[in-house]
Amino acid sequence: MKNVALTLILASIASFGATGCEWVALGIALSEDDETECFDCCGEGDCFEPAPDPIPPTVDVSIADWPPVGPNGAVTVSATSQDGDLSSATFSFRFATTTFFDDSFSGSVSATGSELGEGFGTMSVIVENLSGASTTRTVTDLLVDLTPPTAYFDETVLPAAGSTFNFWMADAWVVSGCRLTVGDSVVEEQLEPGYPDTLGVEWDFSLVTIPVEQLPMGTFVGQLELWDAAGNTAVVDVPLTIDGIPPEVGVPSPEEGASLDGTFELTVTASDDVPLPVSLEIRVGGALVATGTSPATTILLSTADFPQGPTEISVIAVDEAGNRSPALVRNVVFGPVIEEPPPAE
Repeated sequence: MKNVALTLILASIASFGATGCEWVALGIALSEDDETECFDCCGEGDCFEPAPDPIPPTVDVSIADWPPVGPNGAVTVSATSQDGDLSSATFSFRFATTTFFDDSFSGSVSATGSELGEGFGTMSVIVENLSGASTTRTVTDLLVDLTPPTAYFDETVLPAAGSTFNFWMADAWVVSGCRLTVGDSVVEEQLEPGYPDTLGVEWDFSLVTIPVEQLPMGTFVGQLELWDAAGNTAVVDVPLTIDGIPPEVGVPSPEEGASLDGTFELTVTASDDVPLPVSLEIRVGGALVATGTSPATTILLSTADFPQGPTEISVIAVDEAGNRSPALVRNVVFGPVIEEPPPAE
């Protein structure tokens, strides 16, 4: 049995107050096999067109090439949404942190270095809007530096001329500069901006060399300020002595002109203006026979080990700064004393 199509011809005109909206439904054909069609100019009724897919926001990530991100530095995300207000931005690096936009179609949010965590690698940012759409951006080779620099010192007791105070400043990522204050003297070192070849592989080191002539004489506790490229800082105390005065040396025994035969004691003393150990070099007949330290050193020697006759004993004192005292010389005679025969009668 064939389906019978029923045709309803409906002509209606309706007026909806001040809206002025009119609709006409004409010639709606109904069939047992047909789907219902709806035409609605006012948005009234039960039939709707399918909603379009949500539009992802437009996202831009702003990170300066220099300097690297430090504790107070930030990665900034700017976004614009054409489909509902912006919702949030989730930053994922060493840590994950989510920041929310103010209810608007456009805006910027940031994550600090402390929120991101320390490291060198890839960061991702996911920005969402209230329609449920999202956009992901990635940043490669991002450096977040949260570690303060440090320093490693060479000799800290130095002569007052012809030497240098040397130390290494070091940082886990990029060392940048330092300022040394000793007494009234201030010496500053600032490195050129740039990433080292060792970035992400090993610490960054830089040798600082300061001529002692730029530093005051005396004993001080200097202050070394250090900073890295990301703005991390450290302050280190530096005990430093610039010594321009040589030590003094003495030989209490034997006395000048003494005649010595067999075993004898040699006593040597030393003192310095700086309260640090002084080393002693003891020579007999020009040959180094012993060393010692202040304040006094006593050794036993035998005249049988040396040529007989007049001999020089010399001693030099050397302080921690390398200052050397003039040689102190004792003239003695090694060997038995030969008594002159009495005069003939």
